[in-house]
Amino acid sequence: MPKFSKKQLREIKDARAAAREREQEKRAAEDPNYVPDPEQKKDRRGFTAEERAEIRRQTYEADHNVNVRYNINMSDLVELPDGSIGMVVKDAEPVHLKKNQLRKADTKNAVMASKYYNKVYVLTSNGNDWHLASRLRKIH
Repeated sequence: MPKFSKKQLREIKDARAAAREREQEKRAAEDPNYVPDPEQKKDRRGFTAEERAEIRRQTYEADHNVNVRYNINMSDLVELPDGSIGMVVKDAEPVHLKKNQLRKADTKNAVMASKYYNKVYVLTSNGNDWHLASRLRKIH
């Protein structure tokens, strides 16, 4: 690979800038509405920098503002995975999803929050316990 001196590199950069200016003048002559703006460059898919920033902002909001709530409320009759029937006494907290993964809520008592996270308290004849809301089937 040939090595260029500083003078040769400067000449190459000047020639490139001059070619770019000639191209802009040519486009301006062809299209009267053409406005040469360096920030309006488009990528391979045809998006400008502002459009890409807007897409990133929207996907960030979509990934970080998703709340999931199960259709199981307090005093509903539910069927447990073992087949027994019980009544929900305490509701589950809403689940916050981020990129298809469950994220534990930030609370003062993180150990207790993780133990009962996404669970409802169910009273049954076999005993009372916390169960995952996603595994219960509501009885109508």
